[in-house]
Amino acid sequence: MRNHFGDAIQLKIEQGDAGSHTPAAYEERQRKARQAAAEDAIRNDPLVKSIVERFEARVVEDSIRPTKDRPIETSRR
Repeated sequence: MRNHFGDAIQLKIEQGDAGSHTPAAYEERQRKARQAAAEDAIRNDPLVKSIVERFEARVVEDSIRPTKDRPIETSRR
């Protein structure tokens, strides 16, 4: 840090409550967002709706999982 800021910098580290601003909390929010997006995609998929109606099928909600490599799409409204 001295190379970047020079000799005048002082660094003080304190232990405290990070609250919801931790990497683990961020990952959990992302996991929940991916799960919600996957559930919405299944519920709103026209093909899934057609199969449910035509064959009197049902979606097993607990079986819905997001794809692992797909990033979360955020709408920019």
